[in-house]
Amino acid sequence: MTKVIYLFSLSVALFSFILGTLNSQISLFTCFVRSSIVFLGILFVFSIGGQFLRWIVKHNEESTALQVQARQEAESEVVEENQEVKE
Repeated sequence: MTKVIYLFSLSVALFSFILGTLNSQISLFTCFVRSSIVFLGILFVFSIGGQFLRWIVKHNEESTALQVQARQEAESEVVEENQEVKE
């Protein structure tokens, strides 16, 4: 998966570099710096997005576990009440 992210980031940075070189008002060094910033920016956005998704999944799993635990406790209380009523 990281290979796809690097490939996407590199292709966008290369496209940015090509468009920058077509503009005759800026230097080649400026085009290179801008495309490097684009490359690192895209990697940063994907990294933050991945961390955010990981946090959401972890939070959702914890929430689901708590819901299952509460449901099991409620069911065990109902079973205990039914046993007490039968006795």
